[in-house]
Amino acid sequence: MIARTTESRQDQIASFRLMAMTFGGDEILVRISKSSIDSIQLARRLAIRLAQASRSRAGRIARLYVEKWVGSASCGSWERLTDRDASVRVQYRPTAVEAIEDTSVLPPQSGEVIECELLSEKTRAGGWRAKIVGCDAVGPVVNSHEVPSHFSAGAHIRLKVYGIKLDRGFAQFAWK
Repeated sequence: MIARTTESRQDQIASFRLMAMTFGGDEILVRISKSSIDSIQLARRLAIRLAQASRSRAGRIARLYVEKWVGSASCGSWERLTDRDASVRVQYRPTAVEAIEDTSVLPPQSGEVIECELLSEKTRAGGWRAKIVGCDAVGPVVNSHEVPSHFSAGAHIRLKVYGIKLDRGFAQFAWK
């Protein structure tokens, strides 16, 4: 009878936990679970949702990871799973302002050649307007007449940054 009580008590103990670590190094408990598979699947789903969220970098989650309880019901410690799938890095696409604040993601500088998208909206003079891919900066292509005619709106092309003010969401481009 005692063995049954111990057995059912161990079945009730949650053995895995999903943890989150912020860019600031804080650790947050997300969920406790009986299964590592449930925790890993939740980490993957949560990473996708977090990457789509637009919030300030300070409070964002940098990594999700799963830990396993090692020990008895009353004594033990949490150990991080070393499985490749048990740790998920959240891949954010920084906005222009975040790119300025984030030293690991440097904003484009004047003179750099970067990937841009041609917009359907034109300038008053009928020239192309473009947007930096992965950024909110939009502006005119100053030498639009040199852009090959086979390109159309929505095309991704490489343009030279002629001038940029990310805090205002403005950029000027030049065809290489």
